Amino acid sequence: MGLNMTLEQAQAQSASISSVCQAQVQGYQALQRAIQTFAGDTENLQGKAYDSARNYYQLVLLPLA
Repeated sequence: MGLNMTLEQAQAQSASISSVCQAQVQGYQALQRAIQTFAGDTENLQGKAYDSARNYYQLVLLPLA
């Protein structure tokens, strides 16, 4: 059992992995923007439940994202 891979295959695999990583980073950035938008919206979303949710998003989810 051996490994047989051409340079062309390696470059194609590298490009594919790069594309997947870029898409994942863009997804994380979109998630961060959504969390920041939600956490900053104090005019439209009011009440204790929204306040608690905003605190949770800011203190827990945003640092993880």
